[in-house]
Amino acid sequence: MGDGMTDIENITTLSVADAVRFVSRAFVQAGVSEANAATVAAALVAAEIDGQKGHGLSRVKSYALQARSGKVNGTAVPQLEICSAGLIRVDAQNGFAFPAIALAISELLTRLPETGIAAAGIIRSHHAGQMGAHVEALAEQGMIASCLPIRPKRWRPGGEANRCLAPTR
Repeated sequence: MGDGMTDIENITTLSVADAVRFVSRAFVQAGVSEANAATVAAALVAAEIDGQKGHGLSRVKSYALQARSGKVNGTAVPQLEICSAGLIRVDAQNGFAFPAIALAISELLTRLPETGIAAAGIIRSHHAGQMGAHVEALAEQGMIASCLPIRPKRWRPGGEANRCLAPTR
């Protein structure tokens, strides 16, 4: 139209599932594993739906380029470390945070009935996205949750002695 207005006839509407498939394909084409692509795509689409556009579809291009360039390991498989009955650490292997967060949430949900309280630290991960969504995933299972952002090594809480919760790069 030229006047900055959106031409309503050119808007395409996708279902959530179609949007996730579309974004996932873009990541796979950039060298991301299918499992990671699906997890990351679902997180970005959910953020977009929640109105968190800065954590949504606006990140598809940069995430794909970062995977293609090797800045983020698109084929990483998160590794779980059991630190104690109620404390786990997930090493994202320099990959996307969303697969590591999914693993942490799954493991926390299996531990909480036994321990009553549990915590997860995630290390060596990419951007964690819309933090509220991770809390909501636990809240939907009847849990009380809090999520703190991932921080670079230079801000490590407790220094080297706190290896289980300490983020590293």
